[in-house]
Amino acid sequence: VKLNTDCLTETHRIEMHGDQASSSSGGRKGRLDHNVLAYYRETLRNLDEMRSPSWGNPDDYEQLLSTAFDSLAREGRQLAQNQTGSRLAESLINLADWPRLARLLNNFAANWPAVVGDRFAHRVLQTAIRRYLTLRLEGRGEADAAGSADDDGAVDGEPLSVESDPSRLWGTFAAHMRLHYPEYLEHPYACHTLRSYLLLIGGVLVSANPTAPSGSSFNKHDSYDPSSSVLVDPPLEFDGISLTEELDGLCSRFLENKHVLSLIDSEVTGPFLQVLMLVLKLRLPKRFRKFIKHLNKASGLLDATCKIEALGEKYSVPSLLCSSTGCYFLEQLVSLLSPKQLRKFASAHIAGKEAALALHPSANFVLQRLATADPPPGDWLAKLVASAVGDSPGAGWLSEAMRQSPGRQQQLLVVLARQCRAAQPLPQDEARRLQAQLMRKFDSIAASS
Repeated sequence: VKLNTDCLTETHRIEMHGDQASSSSGGRKGRLDHNVLAYYRETLRNLDEMRSPSWGNPDDYEQLLSTAFDSLAREGRQLAQNQTGSRLAESLINLADWPRLARLLNNFAANWPAVVGDRFAHRVLQTAIRRYLTLRLEGRGEADAAGSADDDGAVDGEPLSVESDPSRLWGTFAAHMRLHYPEYLEHPYACHTLRSYLLLIGGVLVSANPTAPSGSSFNKHDSYDPSSSVLVDPPLEFDGISLTEELDGLCSRFLENKHVLSLIDSEVTGPFLQVLMLVLKLRLPKRFRKFIKHLNKASGLLDATCKIEALGEKYSVPSLLCSSTGCYFLEQLVSLLSPKQLRKFASAHIAGKEAALALHPSANFVLQRLATADPPPGDWLAKLVASAVGDSPGAGWLSEAMRQSPGRQQQLLVVLARQCRAAQPLPQDEARRLQAQLMRKFDSIAASS
């Protein structure tokens, strides 16, 4: 393997384009000299080659990676604000240990707003948070931290002294997010960073979207299911503020909004609430139950008469079920509710509407989530199966569902069949009867089509 060293130099330069140049669709995107992108692209290619068993000197890899992060310590923010540069930065972050990652974060800390709300840089910061949580999970979150602080001078008047203590470095980030929470909650880019901030303070590593590129940052399709999340212990404390105090403050500020349901149905704020509930559920179960009660009081989500005026529109659980964002929120809500709350939710909002919901492309997933709850609400599950294959008025929706969207509805059928067999509240003979009834219906539909 021949190492290409043409671009491995620190003589490349950043064109001054301003920290906020890419922070809005109307502004100029961060522009970089071609040599800058070529340097980082070539560095990543060479790092990949150095991982090969045929490479002679393993120290070359560590030396090159350190050199790359020396550059990021000076120009990481500008690189992150460039569309191509941000992807290169994310790739390097996924190779970093904590001392190297701390050097990049110190560059970000010199101007958090330029990163948090930037169109491209916010994704780089999210990847850095995920990388830090992964390192902590592996026991490497503070490795060599004590000996990594130094001072390499200054660039553009900014000191390059490296704060390597995670609680102090992330503490500056936490203080910034806490201060700007109201404006960031509905910001198109900063709202993503706000979710990652919640995961950071809660020490929760979520399962990434399996269809997204490896190492990419979070989006609204990520899994926020407790069963696919990992706790990183212990959670960090910032500025002497405990996790309980931090989450209590965020919950109170969210519930202060007069239009809670409009926030739930928003693609910007809805996912934030999902992450907030996840962290509460995993870290502070009692606080979570209390928050659900307050959320229900503010929105009426679990009440049968759930209707509330918000922004001139009437919101209800049925309307949320047929909204892509609202439906996703309800899908996550179902996974977090207690068995008693699940029965109440199903009775108030699902019973009698199974056919319409099963045929709806979004609401269908809420039915699947409700059917796979642990434990599922047994009486409702039996009624759902009966409505799918029965002959009574309004029943028999499975045939139409299979005709409209065979793939998705077949998945619902498999879920129902599996849950009929596993549902503890149902007698075993009843469970077997329902499962057989489902499969006979499926076979008849398949034969006729």
